Amino acid sequence: MKKIAGILVGILLTSVGVTILKGSHIATGGTAGLALAGSYIFNMSFSQIFFLINVPFYVFSYFQMGIKFTLSTIASVSLLSFFTGIISSSSFIPYTFPAFIGLNIVSLYFAKKYNINPGKTTFLFDILVLSTGFYAVGLLAGLYSVLSVAVIGYIISINRNLSGSASAATGSTHSTATRKTAAASST
Repeated sequence: MKKIAGILVGILLTSVGVTILKGSHIATGGTAGLALAGSYIFNMSFSQIFFLINVPFYVFSYFQMGIKFTLSTIASVSLLSFFTGIISSSSFIPYTFPAFIGLNIVSLYFAKKYNINPGKTTFLFDILVLSTGFYAVGLLAGLYSVLSVAVIGYIISINRNLSGSASAATGSTHSTATRKTAAASST
């Protein structure tokens, strides 16, 4: 129950954060960054684009990470999309923020399968996503986007060091074996 409550709080905080980034017209890394850039370029809601971007990762996750991990990922993405839609349409919060679920699945897979540090693969993905973000938001907002990725990376690093678990950094509920593999690959 404590773990579920923690995930829900994380989803709500992330929804508020996405709202702030969107209102500030700033991108970030991961699938959330792609969804933010897409929402700027195509004038669509973050929630719709974020949910759709993650669909291929559900399939990948099912075959590579297992059904339990996949179901928790689908639930997290769905709730994040839902809450971000509600928060961004509320009059009391004028902005929008992202989450980093889909590409983290690939990073965790590379950690499990090839013993590659997930932080390094996430960083490479974020460089590609931020390139899209620069196109979508311009140079100055793109620089703020880089700052947001650095801050998020720092927070994840602190969280990971405090918990000693990759699952705390991603907010996911994957198996003990996957957590141990991801934690071992980062050392």
